[in-house]
Amino acid sequence: MMDDESRAVCSLFIKELATSIRDISMAVHELTDELHEHKLTIQKLHAEVNAARDQAEDLRQAVAKLNIMVRDGNGQPSLVTRVSVLEQHCKDADARREKEERAIAERRLMDSTEIQTNKQIKWAVITAVITGVLGIFSGVAATVWSYVTNK
Repeated sequence: MMDDESRAVCSLFIKELATSIRDISMAVHELTDELHEHKLTIQKLHAEVNAARDQAEDLRQAVAKLNIMVRDGNGQPSLVTRVSVLEQHCKDADARREKEERAIAERRLMDSTEIQTNKQIKWAVITAVITGVLGIFSGVAATVWSYVTNK
């Protein structure tokens, strides 16, 4: 039979264990929510990049049609100059698009690094909790063993 002090210790241990488990559960839930938000952000970035690629392709096709019309049409120099200006604008747009794609790639890399950091934090917390729980169990086991052997 357990005396009142042992019951109090066991009760306190159970309360602390329940609190620790609840805290860990909340931390894991928050981590899951953050990972989901990062996934949605990455999906939005993919959609933006694809839209930019489609716009750039449409622009390239329009310029190609215009080039054909100018070369096969009346071919006045002013139209060729205008086409040349349009081609330069396309190159500038491509350069901006490539710069934006690099920036998006850097953001993705930062997001993946952040996800890795979150995973590392998650495992560090889990390891710490498991170590703490095992320490508590070993303390309780030692106390029970001491109680049983002294009796």
